[in-house]
Amino acid sequence: MDTLLIFAKAPIKGTVKTRLAESTGLDEEAVLRLYRAFLEDTILMATHTGATPVLAYTPAKGRSVIEEMLERVGEERGIRVRAFPQEGEDFDARFASALEKVEGRVAVIGSDSPQLQPRTVKRAFSFLKRRGGLVLGPSGEGGVYLVGLSGGHKMDFQGVFTRGGELENLSAMAEERRMPLLLLEELTDVDVKADLITLVSNLKALRYSSRFGPCHLPRNTMAAIEGLGLRVVRSKGTREKVLLKGR
Repeated sequence: MDTLLIFAKAPIKGTVKTRLAESTGLDEEAVLRLYRAFLEDTILMATHTGATPVLAYTPAKGRSVIEEMLERVGEERGIRVRAFPQEGEDFDARFASALEKVEGRVAVIGSDSPQLQPRTVKRAFSFLKRRGGLVLGPSGEGGVYLVGLSGGHKMDFQGVFTRGGELENLSAMAEERRMPLLLLEELTDVDVKADLITLVSNLKALRYSSRFGPCHLPRNTMAAIEGLGLRVVRSKGTREKVLLKGR
């Protein structure tokens, strides 16, 4: 069994993407709109992977918001997505606890990379099925957007995420245990202004690329970016990219 486990915050105003709000100057309503789009597109992408999508959310009081979103996506795709609240004092504990609630091969992703493609997730599960071990998707600056496990290894995640350097920590664990390891292509987690600039630029190219081959377009994210009037231009006479807001 292949399970795609989505780790996410419930889309509650003022509690999501606070660093993005601080670095861009976008108000809480705009940031919430973006985050909801990221999460909806991530859930939709998950339904195209062939794996069973499951959502682990925080905080527990966000249950109604999460259920409403999953019901809407379920109606669109005809797929029921199970959800449960994360449990644990820190991310390391919540990660380990969530893994105990699923069986078989599992790939864990966040909701910060709406450009993630189903083929990338399928590649992760294909490796886990053939070789077992560990799959990692690097997100830059030592982070990861995907962690895949075959289910045959018990790992202690204490300190892996809370200390930072997740990619290095996890790959070191794999090497220590002589586990097969697959490193996927790098993707951007959208946490700060520079990440959003990269996403806007990439989505423009992805939209055009979709004319020439199959790909998953994160349409909710694209609509939110367009609705907020976000665009990227180069600063005159430099290579620096600037994020502009409004029409």
